[in-house]
Amino acid sequence: MASLFATMSVAQAGMSRLSQPDGMAARAVARLSSGLRVQQAADDPAGLAISERMSATIRAHGVIGRGLNDAIGQVQQADLGLERISETLQRARELALESGNGTLGDADRANLQQEYQALLAQVDAIADGARLFGTSLLQSQRASGHTPYLSEAFSALDQGVAMSSGIRPIAYIPAGMRNVRLEIDALGADDDIQVFTTQGQQLLGTGPGDSGWRANGIEDAQTLTRAVMQPDLGFADGATYDDSVLLDGRTGFADPLLVTSNALPLVSQFAGMTLSYSGDGDQHDGGVNDGRVNDSYRYEAMTIDETTQPLLVMVVGSGSFIAQASWIEAEDGSTLVSSGARGSEVVLQADSGSAPTMLSLDHLPSDSAALGLTGSGIGTQDGAQASLALIDRAIDRVGGHRGRLGASASRLERTLEQLGDADEAARSARSRIVDADIAAELSDRMRHQVQTEAARTLLGQAQLMPRMVLGLLLPDR
Repeated sequence: MASLFATMSVAQAGMSRLSQPDGMAARAVARLSSGLRVQQAADDPAGLAISERMSATIRAHGVIGRGLNDAIGQVQQADLGLERISETLQRARELALESGNGTLGDADRANLQQEYQALLAQVDAIADGARLFGTSLLQSQRASGHTPYLSEAFSALDQGVAMSSGIRPIAYIPAGMRNVRLEIDALGADDDIQVFTTQGQQLLGTGPGDSGWRANGIEDAQTLTRAVMQPDLGFADGATYDDSVLLDGRTGFADPLLVTSNALPLVSQFAGMTLSYSGDGDQHDGGVNDGRVNDSYRYEAMTIDETTQPLLVMVVGSGSFIAQASWIEAEDGSTLVSSGARGSEVVLQADSGSAPTMLSLDHLPSDSAALGLTGSGIGTQDGAQASLALIDRAIDRVGGHRGRLGASASRLERTLEQLGDADEAARSARSRIVDADIAAELSDRMRHQVQTEAARTLLGQAQLMPRMVLGLLLPDR
């Protein structure tokens, strides 16, 4: 009898095992079929939240990788264009040397001049044609009327240029230039040097209340913003006038012709730049702020040790003036000289929950105007000798551009390699959270299957128990 009750107990256990929902077995099958440990939020709420952020980051890596490869291609295209421009300039230099030879006649120089102009046109064509996705890093990307580069406005260093004052910038100074110096002779009218960032911050000069601004209808900051801060003049969209960091020329004055660049009386610091200014002569001569200057008060100067961001220079007034400028091109390979146009922005990193990290590939203008070759010619011996110096400077600039492009390409390639490592790490981390352990799931599945088969066997035995009991109790039947 004890054996009977033991057998019935085992059968009841099997029936209980089959009557319970086999949720664990079902989940094991689902994990094996999908390969995922986390099928729904209830499986691992915290793990699911973390994995979703990782998934966003991983998908971003794919987009960023394609963008980096595009940027590398753009840089390589620009470098190829610069190589061709350099070869063209070398030929132009040969022609300048040949034309500078005193044994040639006018007809010979005319033929050389014709080829020289064709070479400058070829430089422009190469700069414009070095495009990828419709964008060229070498072409001066400015609409008509944009402010000329410093090298265009003053194509010959330390030579005076006659200009008219007003409220339009006379020169754009790209980032990376060193030892920039601008001097003006106001010729009796109150013409004042003004320096702005492209966002509208006035770094040195005089405020709207000065006679030079009033002569142009500028009485306050709002009027100055509307009349001056225009994108087609080189200012950024939405630029507004800000004089919070103004090195005010009304506070002092010294004749720049009698002092060195380091002795200009007004000095300030901004964004890593050291700016110095002679001050406004009209605020310190006999007739204060009357719009007229005489003698030594008519000269003004400003210097910047190194431009860390693009700047715009104005000479505000109502007369004409003589200006001359000098500078040294950027030598630091980490500094890209900008054209003033918005450069190609490349996303370097965009992890979920954090702001994207961007790299701007600023334009490196290398057409004939940006290289300072506008107006040059070799039709005369003197012109050939003057053009030779301009060509040498242009060749040096193209070499500097190539060095900066090489530095950018190296950074982009290293970033792409790091992105691959980061992507692999992120995928591994997400896999540990959401992916199923196939070996463990198979083991669980086999265990559940064995338990189920055993339960079915016991249930079958339990179904025979009533007949066995009746046979013992009623043997005759």
